[in-house]
Amino acid sequence: QVLKNADVLARTLIERGLRIVSGRTESHVMLVDLRPKGLTGKEAETILGLAHMTCNKNGIPNDPQKPMVTSGIRLGSPAMTTRGFKEEQAKQTAHLIADVLDAPADEPTLAKVRADKEREAREDRPHVVAHVRPHAPSVDASPDLVLQQTAGDQRGLIPERRDRAAILRQQLREHDRRVDVDHRSARSL
Repeated sequence: QVLKNADVLARTLIERGLRIVSGRTESHVMLVDLRPKGLTGKEAETILGLAHMTCNKNGIPNDPQKPMVTSGIRLGSPAMTTRGFKEEQAKQTAHLIADVLDAPADEPTLAKVRADKEREAREDRPHVVAHVRPHAPSVDASPDLVLQQTAGDQRGLIPERRDRAAILRQQLREHDRRVDVDHRSARSL
């Protein structure tokens, strides 16, 4: 089942315009090249995290990006299979991933994906709740959010990504503050 889910995940992502480095998968994992989408692995990891999906940034062969940025992500099927996913649920998960990567700065898309996953969890259908992060940051940035950034933070980003990256950094800082508060209050109990 793990291999069947991985195959469906890979084929669906290819149909949605993502490139699997080897062209397909014959194992439980796949390496997705994000260059056609204009995203880095680091950005995709963060954006998917905001949609409550966990993945890992990963370098691709002859990667033009630095090792801590990367041009790809690694996806796998063991976690979803452990949760009872079959081929149809793997396909739905691939569509959710592609939706987020197609519109990474679109809050309504992120909100829809999060809501779909939460609704499915409440209905006890596990197929859209894979990789839920218990402390994932909420995305409530408004367009008028203004952030002060240093030149070092902007290095290597093309202009249209600077605003998106700034918003993501702010959301991650807010998330870290909330988690710290949760941990401090838990210790005081």
